[in-house]
Amino acid sequence: MNFKQISVFLMFFIFTNFSFAEPYKSSQRPAYDKKPSKYQTRNKPISIIAYQVTQQAVPANIELLGNLKSNLAVDITTNITEVITKLHFKEADFVKKGQLLITLNSAEERAMLAEAKINTAEAKSQYRRVKKLEGRGSITQSVIDEAYRKWQANSAKQKIILTKIKQHSIYAPFSGQLGFSDLTVGSLVKSGTSIISLYNNQQMKLDLLIPSRYLNAIQINQPLIIQANSFPKQVFNGKITAISPSIHQNLHMLQARAVIENRQQLLKNNMLVNAELTLPLQQQVVIPNTALLMLGEKKFVYKLVKNIEKSTAEKQLFNLQKIAITTGERGNKFIQILSGLEIDDIIVSQGLLKVSARKMVSIQKMQGNN
Repeated sequence: MNFKQISVFLMFFIFTNFSFAEPYKSSQRPAYDKKPSKYQTRNKPISIIAYQVTQQAVPANIELLGNLKSNLAVDITTNITEVITKLHFKEADFVKKGQLLITLNSAEERAMLAEAKINTAEAKSQYRRVKKLEGRGSITQSVIDEAYRKWQANSAKQKIILTKIKQHSIYAPFSGQLGFSDLTVGSLVKSGTSIISLYNNQQMKLDLLIPSRYLNAIQINQPLIIQANSFPKQVFNGKITAISPSIHQNLHMLQARAVIENRQQLLKNNMLVNAELTLPLQQQVVIPNTALLMLGEKKFVYKLVKNIEKSTAEKQLFNLQKIAITTGERGNKFIQILSGLEIDDIIVSQGLLKVSARKMVSIQKMQGNN
């Protein structure tokens, strides 16, 4: 084979191989070898659980703090200045109404009483003597009247001294438990000085400040429950007994007073307690607590807006709007919405950490109202 024949053969070989061999095409890359672009990944809809805003009839439980006061409480004082001669109690004793508590020195008054008794008896005898001589001519009516006046004057003076002596004995105005006293026998007590305190804790009073928006829901005899940190597993029952006729000028709050039964005397005066007031069912716009997005002190939700261009009959897609809201009372599962949302709005209920206002979402399922 000469050189010309070899050249022709090589040209034929090269031509036939390039003509029949199929070139490698990127479109024929195996499916598993394809990788989605960053744009495709970023714009893939996120699956979330949604909630349709509704209005529910829910009990509005108001939780309040307050200090208990004894239903009956008084500082035992005296209206005279005198020395204590005897204390008829021990500190923290339970006493009954009318029980003698303190005796003050009354030696001077008792001496005056003895003198007054003698003067009264003498004046009475004198009156009787002149009265027997009435009508005999030797005794005039003016003499009889003067004798009677002296008798009555001495009798009145005796009563005044008896009243003063009673002021030296101090009695319990009602049944209850005594507090503590820094005074002892021999102490000089001035008028108005507190000697000891007396409390009746069978019932306790609790003054409450309630938001004025609940004015139409507060009624006399409305029940409430009380809990104290000292007795975490025990509940005390009470009821509203009085409602103020005016709203607090500065706080714009309604003042109400409740009375709590305390037969076992577990609750004490000035004890800080939690009060829960259950109001009648009210229609409220609510959303799940899980839908709430907190950014500092502001509160937001993600509202779904249908993306008409990219939605299909098989799959609905939504854009997100971050909506500022104002909330009211918060329960275990739901929170009241005061402004920012309307009934039938659809919001993101679960999956807040995955979404943002720049991402589209699809609804995996709707959350119920339970």
